[in-house]
Amino acid sequence: MTNPKASILLSMLNDLKRNDQVAAYELGVPLETLQSWISGDEEVPASIFDKAAKIWPVNRRDFEGTPDDMPEGILIMTAGESCLTERILDRKNVPYYSYRDTAMSRIAPFKPEWIQELVDVDNNDINDKKICWNNGHLLHQFTYFIGPVNFYYSIDGRKYLAEMSTGDSMYIAPFIPHTFTNRVNTLGQRGLILALTYSGDISGDPRAEMSALGENTVKDMLVPEVFSQAGTRNLLSSQLKNSCINTEQLSERCNISADILSDFLEGSKELTLDDIKKIAYSLNINTKDLLTYDQLDASPVTILRSNQCLEWHHKGYTFKRLAFSRVMPDVKAFEVSLENMVGSEIETSLFQYGYVLGLDQVNITWSYNGKLHQRALSSNDSFVMKPMVKHRFEIKGKAKILLLRAPGKLSGNALLELSSLPSDGVSRAVSENRQWYES
Repeated sequence: MTNPKASILLSMLNDLKRNDQVAAYELGVPLETLQSWISGDEEVPASIFDKAAKIWPVNRRDFEGTPDDMPEGILIMTAGESCLTERILDRKNVPYYSYRDTAMSRIAPFKPEWIQELVDVDNNDINDKKICWNNGHLLHQFTYFIGPVNFYYSIDGRKYLAEMSTGDSMYIAPFIPHTFTNRVNTLGQRGLILALTYSGDISGDPRAEMSALGENTVKDMLVPEVFSQAGTRNLLSSQLKNSCINTEQLSERCNISADILSDFLEGSKELTLDDIKKIAYSLNINTKDLLTYDQLDASPVTILRSNQCLEWHHKGYTFKRLAFSRVMPDVKAFEVSLENMVGSEIETSLFQYGYVLGLDQVNITWSYNGKLHQRALSSNDSFVMKPMVKHRFEIKGKAKILLLRAPGKLSGNALLELSSLPSDGVSRAVSENRQWYES
């Protein structure tokens, strides 16, 4: 079976415990017709998915597969193609930003934009009337700065300003109000940014579930104080409620005194990592399910100056680590140059976005599905790459590559769960090809 919608339909029927006879009857179609859809011989009509979503407890969007717009493993957008997407948006009836799309894929988490700041400021007045703040947005944002840019942001109602220059970078969390302006300078340079926004774990299905649950229920489910061990206290308290046991019963299972457990839950005592491991084992959960974020990342904004970046050599490349956040540990941002003319082959389990910096050319060679590909990239060209695509760069002159790596939906707990399946289970999870029992 190679038809994605046929696989989705069969998987849905398996989940709902409908064989082809029952499904055909409930959908009101001939059995032979349904079987031709399941086998992939004929395309499943959209009207069938609409009807299925009405008569069964499933969502219409669950029947929609994601089209693969990277059949060769990579999607490239040239600078010229990017220019064709340019649009100027006003704020307070004044041209404020010029936006251009850069490489985007339907299956990758990135929504990256080239943004030229159109408003000039010649001061560091954070209340300058020219400044127009946004309200923040759901996507996380990594920003790379080119030229003189003033970066303004607000945390808990307090406003901040950072003077940014070429090579500086920052990370900003969702829903943090911010804005940018061009900083007037004696050289007459204009600043711009590469605003590389990307989705996190609360986009997609979790967001749809939040809409159905409602704000009050979602707030009741939150884990307070996720940047300290108090977060572990809240997670443990939730696990005890979910498991229907009290501290005395937990004490018997994990061999830690009930007094110590009570003191920990009340906030008057800390637990060691070994204690947390014992508790997790006794609750039949994983240790990581009781751990939260490091306190080091309490700030939702991280700024890293170009001269503060850690640099190292790897496989013939010079990597320069850019702004990061431990809240998003799998997101990696680099500025990459070459020690020699051609670097060695590299790969990553993350989706990868790239943007060519400087005026010189970059050649990229990659292999995908047994085929070798090569492409020359010019200044301001960009690309998106699937995970596990082996590739190498040839960087000419003073060109550099900005790389941002981020996980897709197949990461974290989802990847661990998939990894625990038997090998034939992995194949069926990717593309279901059989009924759940032999009729």
